[in-house]
Amino acid sequence: MGYMSQKDLQYTAERLASAKVGIASSVPFRNMLMPLPQLRKAGVEVLTGNDNVQDHWGPLVVAICCKSKPCCATLWL
Repeated sequence: MGYMSQKDLQYTAERLASAKVGIASSVPFRNMLMPLPQLRKAGVEVLTGNDNVQDHWGPLVVAICCKSKPCCATLWL
């Protein structure tokens, strides 16, 4: 969804919201940033988190979610 045009994103977000489909996203990597604010504005329930202990911020370090989540939150402010 991060690569969709604004028109396609708006259309898709409205359809997701009307179908009551939510989106779960994790910390982005590279230049891929999910359009979470636009999805929320359209009424889509948005959740962030992770399903494992992989640390994209430092793959050779033990994952510490309390350190990576604040970084994630600042991306959409």
